[in-house]
Amino acid sequence: MNLPQFSIRYPVTIAMMMLGIAILGVISFDRLGTDLLPAIYNPRIVVELQSGERSPQEMEQRFARRLEGELGTVSKVVDVSARCSLGRVLATATFSWGTDMDFALLDVQKKVASYESDPEVNRVTIARYDPQEEPIMIYAVQSSGDRDLDELRRIAENVIKRGLERLDGVARVQVYGGLVREVRVELDEYLLEAFNLTPAEITAKIRQANANASGGRLVQQDKAYLIKGIGNYTSVEDVAETVVGYKAAANGASADSAALGVQQTGAQFSPDKVPIYLSDVARVSYAPEERTDMVRLNGRESIGFYIYKEAEDNTVRVAQQVAETISRLQADLSGLEFTLINSQASFIDNAIGEVKSTAMIGALLAVIVLYAFLRSLGVTLIVSLAIPISILATFTLMYLQQLTLNIMTLGGLALGAGMLVDNAIVVIENIFRRRQLGESAETAAVAGASEVGAAIFAVTLTTIVVFLPVVYVEGIAAELFRDQAWVVTYALLASLLVAFTLVPMLAVKTLAKDTAAFQRQRLRVPFYEKTLQWALQHRALVVAAALLLMATAALLLPVVGAEFIPRSNENQVQIDLDLPPGTPMEKTAAVLAGVEDRIQQVLGQKVSAQFATINVRSSQSLFTQEMQGGEHLAGVTINLAEGKNALTPESAIAALRPHMNLPGINTTFRIRETSLQQTIGSGGKPVM
Repeated sequence: MNLPQFSIRYPVTIAMMMLGIAILGVISFDRLGTDLLPAIYNPRIVVELQSGERSPQEMEQRFARRLEGELGTVSKVVDVSARCSLGRVLATATFSWGTDMDFALLDVQKKVASYESDPEVNRVTIARYDPQEEPIMIYAVQSSGDRDLDELRRIAENVIKRGLERLDGVARVQVYGGLVREVRVELDEYLLEAFNLTPAEITAKIRQANANASGGRLVQQDKAYLIKGIGNYTSVEDVAETVVGYKAAANGASADSAALGVQQTGAQFSPDKVPIYLSDVARVSYAPEERTDMVRLNGRESIGFYIYKEAEDNTVRVAQQVAETISRLQADLSGLEFTLINSQASFIDNAIGEVKSTAMIGALLAVIVLYAFLRSLGVTLIVSLAIPISILATFTLMYLQQLTLNIMTLGGLALGAGMLVDNAIVVIENIFRRRQLGESAETAAVAGASEVGAAIFAVTLTTIVVFLPVVYVEGIAAELFRDQAWVVTYALLASLLVAFTLVPMLAVKTLAKDTAAFQRQRLRVPFYEKTLQWALQHRALVVAAALLLMATAALLLPVVGAEFIPRSNENQVQIDLDLPPGTPMEKTAAVLAGVEDRIQQVLGQKVSAQFATINVRSSQSLFTQEMQGGEHLAGVTINLAEGKNALTPESAIAALRPHMNLPGINTTFRIRETSLQQTIGSGGKPVM
């Protein structure tokens, strides 16, 4: 008994099997992760070497050249590059795609082990590039009330950051901007010398005084008491009153102390000495600490939140949790304004939404075309069922293989949406033919499906062998298209199962009644026969037309152009400002304010937000931090407004470029890279 016979004899079994496939598919779809791309990791390892304050030229001569040579001998390395800055070398080793990066990391560690014992080297750091080191969301927070920057920073650290880091899937939250107050102790070197004290002694005394001491346990009247000496500082005055030493008492001071009953503890106390307080040798104050970074939104100082997710978590899910938490915080913290600057989830949702729409439109068009040719609603529905059932079965197999919904897997479904009905069409057409010969519905269904079984199996296998070998190749093509190849394979195999089971079973029920469909089928045959006869009678013309189309396509190919990664629709421009090293933050802030003013003057209402930063690195990865940060480095992220007359990133850069000729400042324009460009390293070259 073959599959068509089994499906016709046991229709309830087949119906329950298809229902089970549909239910499992819905459950699997709900549990599938969503991301922009499959799990792709750039095969790069970065080695950072630091050595004092040596010039870039000296760093190149003493370390960079030798380091490049040693990294070049590591197995499967295809490229090595190094960049030098003040006291720092950053060398990047690029490996071939498919390399086991765990073993590659061990090989690199062996090669650079000698530098760790070099007395001239301060530190050696080795890191793999991880795209998860990029923040999935960036928020700016401003106060609409009378909160100052230090209060805003305290709220950011103690309330907002802690609330976000408690979320499942959030790895960490980095906070920039605002003011952080500290207890500042400014020593007077002349007074220290007069009292014969050193900064190290002052530090030791402060550390010793700022501690609680355990006094043991006291039992009294059937109760036990823990005795503890409270010494932790609670105010600036406590710090100022710290005893840091003793000095000889002036005449009568000892007698006065004794008369007042003053008792002082300490091994160094004697009646001839009086304590030296910290306030005697230093100025103690509670003041803002020295600023090293700054964040501004639309010209106003604010707090920046950089939110990072756990490596294995779903970007969209984590971003949704963060957005919900931010909404609650905004409702609870009156007077605070939260502005979303950047979100990977938005780009992922848009990209996947477009692919989903394309797949749905493709499936709908396939059904419409089917009806246009079959001219039977019942038969069209039978064939069309192959699409949803095959897709749901594919979702189940994707879940079992731990694949995600991304633009590649959904693209595979969109690509195969039209092919999913091919097998069903062949089967139903052959059943039509058998019915036209006068066979009963059951006989025609069994014989018709069995007769073309080998043919549709061969056709399906032919299509599969086009995609499946991608699974076994190496390189970036395998990393990008492996999941897509699996999805297309699963969908086609599922459609083959539907064609052998569900289609014959339903054909018996439908074709026994739909006699009008046979007549419509016959009406289409003469038209096709006339077209085919004309083509056979004018073979030379048909072949010439085909060759002409091929030649035209070949001539148009250079006009179409080619690129590895298509440009995205990101409405964001990044301007990087590199001032001379050593420039203080105040000067950098003044230059940055001027740049913000120019952007507003040139673009005006075309900008929805300007997010300016000084000495802020959004990534924690050495790979993306090509050079050390510094107060001389600033940047402006421009979010372009949307609408009919919205500017493209390219047009915005063209408008701004003539106004950004800043003497002595290296100005770089960038269009925001997509996650794919960041991962494979194909994007990100400066526009200027």
